[in-house]
Amino acid sequence: MWSSGKIYLIAYYIMNNNLVSIIVPVYNLEKYIAICLDSLLSQTYSYLEIIVVDDGSTDSSWNIIAEYAKKDKRITALQQKNGGAAKARNTALNAAIGVFFTFVDGDDTLSEEAIESNISFLEKDTSLDWVTFPIHRITKEGKEICSARNYSGFIPDRERILLKKELIPVFIQRGLSGLACGAIYRQSSMGALRFPEGEYYEDSFYFTAVLAQTKKAMISIFGMYGYVVRAESSQLTKVDKKRLQSKTNMLNQRVEQWSKICPEAVSEYRKWESDLYYSLKTAMAKKVPGANEVWAAFKKQMHYPLQINIALELKIAAYKWIGYQRLMKILEKLINNENNI
Repeated sequence: MWSSGKIYLIAYYIMNNNLVSIIVPVYNLEKYIAICLDSLLSQTYSYLEIIVVDDGSTDSSWNIIAEYAKKDKRITALQQKNGGAAKARNTALNAAIGVFFTFVDGDDTLSEEAIESNISFLEKDTSLDWVTFPIHRITKEGKEICSARNYSGFIPDRERILLKKELIPVFIQRGLSGLACGAIYRQSSMGALRFPEGEYYEDSFYFTAVLAQTKKAMISIFGMYGYVVRAESSQLTKVDKKRLQSKTNMLNQRVEQWSKICPEAVSEYRKWESDLYYSLKTAMAKKVPGANEVWAAFKKQMHYPLQINIALELKIAAYKWIGYQRLMKILEKLINNENNI
């Protein structure tokens, strides 16, 4: 049975037909979720359905979410056993009723005009499948972070319409973020896509499928997605066999799908496969458990001939001959001795 809030949103949808569903996965984010929800409720575009899925949090995240849901009918609060961000997003996608939808992680924020300034493009041009907008790396307090390590940063300098044949070349030139967040999607175009449950790097899987299905998209310079950088972020997690396997699964999907759409980018696909080949071989030399199995399987699955990298071959040989941990200790000792001179 639907809640009164859901009935309210359905009635609103029938009358307005321009509802935006904001999908928010949450897992142990008691320090962040209130800031996130405040930014969503402060949007200048008010025709929103905010679906917050608590993915089995063990802290007070659910209590905070439930309190917010009581205060604003636009919030739908859902709970599930811990299954990962992909499952939480899929749960929300299955429940969403908006004509448009977007993703905001529970520790991130939107600038107050982000939805309004970008939804207008989708409303004016019904052939647009999605519009993506700037992503800034920020602290919890909202201060922008500028550093050489610009993971998840995406700050376009001009508006641009992209047709299908342009999408992959623009991505290769680093003209797209590669993330699921920081974009508003049209339900009729992208609503059937789902995240792969049980995999890491779910954004990369989703982005790969999005580009494969897109006919027309837009890069916007308006609004801001605030990517909050925190020490416990999953992006800083140690490499293991499952993560290595997810990398190979994602790249296989990407090469298979994109090579059909943009075969002229074959040199880039070959480079991606060769880079991953050496990344897996390096992990094997570092004795990451299970890396040898993943590497051997990927070697057989490669679509293109390996680009031999002599420098990496020598580096990997040194890891095997001397031992990675022993080599790191030797290098550390040499650096310390040099600093003491």
